[in-house]
Amino acid sequence: MINGTRLIANITAECDSGPVIYDPANKYIYAFGYREAPGPNGYAYIINGTNIIENIILPYYLGCVVYDPSNGFLYGTNPGSYYISVIASSSLIASVTVGYRPIGITYDPINNYIYAVSECTNSVSVIQDTSVVAKLNVGTFPQQILYNPSNDLCLCR
Repeated sequence: MINGTRLIANITAECDSGPVIYDPANKYIYAFGYREAPGPNGYAYIINGTNIIENIILPYYLGCVVYDPSNGFLYGTNPGSYYISVIASSSLIASVTVGYRPIGITYDPINNYIYAVSECTNSVSVIQDTSVVAKLNVGTFPQQILYNPSNDLCLCR
């Protein structure tokens, strides 16, 4: 943990590192990681201050994570699967089925949509809460997506 220009704490987790995200609703940091198989290989460590207060075992590791302030959920891509993991507080509440190998994800605050890019099915799934509301065919091997608030459009590449 860094405060300004000083290292104030090291937090040790029992897995390799992955994405981190802050949840402003509960003021926790979520640090995601993975372990090699066998067994579940995704983990989420919930951090309050400089302490791990809880961990969540996930069926898959998360590649990218976004926060949806309209419902307080965290959405994470599972690159080796067909799923987006949905986390609320300290629980995995849903696995949303999308195209194969979801790797990019973004949040649209105007429409409260999550857009998930699936690389191997050349598609973007539009998610609201825990349901896919649309699936769009896009160009070959999309990997990233970005929401542009100045024109309410998403760019996928």
